[in-house]
Amino acid sequence: MGWHDNMRITSIISDVQRDLPPDADLSYSLILREVGTNLDIEVIQFSLVDALLAPGGDSDPRLESRDRVLIFSYEGEIDSKKDQTASRNVLLKPVIEKLRAQSNSQSLPLIASISGAVRAQSTYPLANGLTVNGLVQAAGGTTDAAFIGSYEVRRLIELPDGSTSAKIFDVSSIDASNFNLKPLDHVTVKRKANWGSTERVTVSGEFLYPGEYVIMP
Repeated sequence: MGWHDNMRITSIISDVQRDLPPDADLSYSLILREVGTNLDIEVIQFSLVDALLAPGGDSDPRLESRDRVLIFSYEGEIDSKKDQTASRNVLLKPVIEKLRAQSNSQSLPLIASISGAVRAQSTYPLANGLTVNGLVQAAGGTTDAAFIGSYEVRRLIELPDGSTSAKIFDVSSIDASNFNLKPLDHVTVKRKANWGSTERVTVSGEFLYPGEYVIMP
């Protein structure tokens, strides 16, 4: 698509039903922008929903010449027969590799990872100003097993002797939208205790109602 001055996301996507497939994730998208003479990349994260609700506003990013826009598929239940070309893992793999390649001893790779009760546990680009909530959104949101009262953030800190140490932050759900992540941070979304537990016991013999029963956790 040809670029022009003042081009924004809503200049190329203005109607969800017309411009996107039905499984498109409207909450997490990326712009890849070339910067510097080495053709390094800068990653800008945005929400299609926010852009479409306020065309021309701050949530509707401006596009520059040679920008690439990545729209992902919704990370719902995995269907092995479904085309996975728009999945997070497929589209993000070369982006993560590029971000690692352009890092050095003085500049850590601009990536962060997430695990636990989210739809897509993985490593993601650390866009400018990315918060805990933003990373959870990048991972497709939480599952029904998630305990969202707080999140655990592990951060690597370089010590004066050159070694590294891990510091753990317990970030409340209230602060998660304001807690900015740093390179190589890892977020863990905790699971509810005993959620989905289906331990069973079989009762047989001279009982009124023999059979298999689910026991309480």
